[in-house]
Amino acid sequence: MKILILAHPRSGSTTLGNWLSKELNYTFFDEPNNLKNGIQIWGDNNYVVKDLYNHLVSNNIDIEEYKSGFDYVIGLYRMNVKDIWISMQHANKTKRHHSQYKLSNAEIEEYEKSITENLTEGITKEREKIIEYSNIVLVYEKIYETKEDIERLKNFLNIENFKYLDMLDNKNRYRRETLKLI
Repeated sequence: MKILILAHPRSGSTTLGNWLSKELNYTFFDEPNNLKNGIQIWGDNNYVVKDLYNHLVSNNIDIEEYKSGFDYVIGLYRMNVKDIWISMQHANKTKRHHSQYKLSNAEIEEYEKSITENLTEGITKEREKIIEYSNIVLVYEKIYETKEDIERLKNFLNIENFKYLDMLDNKNRYRRETLKLI
């Protein structure tokens, strides 16, 4: 089975891809269409591929054609635009995209000030396209907070039991509690 996770940045897609590939014992390819990662060829085996919608668009990839190479397309987005932006700004500033971190209230306020209406509209339009191209749509908050979408995914893929749900535990999220300055 070939599974594509189509997401926007900072939506928990790397963690979801790593987890799902481990559950299914499949190979995981992380952002093969991000040109910084180089071209990856994956062959005929079972695999999970995580790609970001904006990478496909910026590389002029025909998404309809691309998704036809997969059995399933799992869409993933995050509802909270503020948290997307804070995470993205921090990752870009530190060049550390996949590690845990803590922010002070001042840092959070600084990032929040740079959220614009255009940014919010752009993320909303990207989310709509992800939904359009997907067989099932999952939401960050319903995976990592309420856990509702884990059961939906289990039913969708006909998986009897999950063995590695601890990988999706909130204690593993990148952003830790806020630093309290005294």
